[in-house]
Amino acid sequence: MIGSGAPPPPPPRPAPDASALVEAIAAKAEAAEPTPQRIETGSVDDVLAEMAAEEGATFRPAATLFRDFATRCRQRGIASAHVDMPAFRRLFAFASAGFDRLDAPLRSRVEAMAANVDDDVLAAYLAICVAAAQGRKAPDEDELARAYGTASPGRIRRLLDHLEKTGLIAVHEDFGGARTITVPGLEHLAV
Repeated sequence: MIGSGAPPPPPPRPAPDASALVEAIAAKAEAAEPTPQRIETGSVDDVLAEMAAEEGATFRPAATLFRDFATRCRQRGIASAHVDMPAFRRLFAFASAGFDRLDAPLRSRVEAMAANVDDDVLAAYLAICVAAAQGRKAPDEDELARAYGTASPGRIRRLLDHLEKTGLIAVHEDFGGARTITVPGLEHLAV
């Protein structure tokens, strides 16, 4: 095989010096910049309030809103892993209904009343509760439509019928067509 023309294999590399390797690794670790800590700017409630205040937010699909919520929290360094989709839907309903306008004792009372309300009608129910707690006869049509995520007067009527049949509200219309909505448990606040 002397005449095969293949070059001889290269000589083996010398074994690296262990102490030199340790020093090189330590130097690289010292030179590496520390990872900056993310500073939490705001809270989950702040993000929800901001989203709820945006035009058309309640008309967007819940999955899209949830992704937007998670992204905003991540960008601001806000821990939101404890908020899953069902919890988000309820929290967003509270934010979009203007729940923050109530004082603390009323908030806890309305929160307890809303504990067993279905997610799909929760925002509208809360908007009615907020209006009642503020002494108004009913939320205006636009406010109720926005909370429910619709522009259809027919859907609003069906919603009110549903809430009344389930005993969550009582609707009264006078001869002029003006509507008064009372919420059991908040009747004493009605005008």
